[in-house]
Amino acid sequence: MRHLIILSLAVALFGCSTSEEVKWSTSTLTVTATGPLFEGSNTGTYEWDIDLTKAIDGIEDLSQLSEARLIEIKVSAEEPDMVEDVTIQLAGEKSGMQKVAFMDGSGKIQVAEKQENLASFFQDKYPTVVADFNLLDDWFDDFIFDVELTFTFKIKSP
Repeated sequence: MRHLIILSLAVALFGCSTSEEVKWSTSTLTVTATGPLFEGSNTGTYEWDIDLTKAIDGIEDLSQLSEARLIEIKVSAEEPDMVEDVTIQLAGEKSGMQKVAFMDGSGKIQVAEKQENLASFFQDKYPTVVADFNLLDDWFDDFIFDVELTFTFKIKSP
C-alpha cells in the first residue's frame, strides 16, 4: 500500500506539466469582402498568417497551446453607417467555425461566453477570421473591416 501511495505521488508530480497564462493582442487585421456586395448578408475573410512562435515569447511549438480564449475585440467598418451587424468567427480546416463575437449596428461588441477548443484554431491549416455582416444597402467596391483581437493563452512548458 505504501508503494502505491509513493508511486501515485511520483506520477502526479512528474506527470503534471506546468503552464503559463499569456495575454496577447494582434495588430490590426484587415478583413476584406470582395465587391460588389448587396444589401443583406455578406462575408469577408482574413487568412491568418501570424506565426505565434515568433510573436509570443515562450512558445516554441504550437502544440504547447493548451487553451486559448478571446477576451477582447475591436471592430471598425470602413463605412459604419452601412452595417447593420457583424458576427466574427474563427474557422479552420479541422477546427470548424466558431462564433467569437457580435457587433450590433450601434457598434456595441459582445465577446462570446462559450468558446470551445479555440487553441486548435491556431494549430489548424488555413485558419481564417470570418466577418459575416449585413449591409443596409448595395456596395459596389470591396468592403473593409479592421479587427484587433486580444487572447489569453495557456502555454504548456516544453
